[in-house]
Amino acid sequence: MHQATVVILKALIAALLALLLACQVFIVPTVAAQSAWHYHEIAYLQIPGIVVGAGLSLLVVMLRGLLRTAWRLEQDLSEAI
Repeated sequence: MHQATVVILKALIAALLALLLACQVFIVPTVAAQSAWHYHEIAYLQIPGIVVGAGLSLLVVMLRGLLRTAWRLEQDLSEAI
């Protein structure tokens, strides 16, 4: 691949990961609080919903590790060619 393409794709991956993490930190607790306020019969699920959101954040961190590994593998392969 061309060097410019690689740089653009790496920047896109970094931006998507930052967006995913921001959504996990800000959106999940907000939606849980609004749902608990609007629907009192499921208000007890607010804290478990946030805990699930934290679990999803861990999945995002794992995804970052996977993408970082793929990134390094791509670099090694491009250097070998």
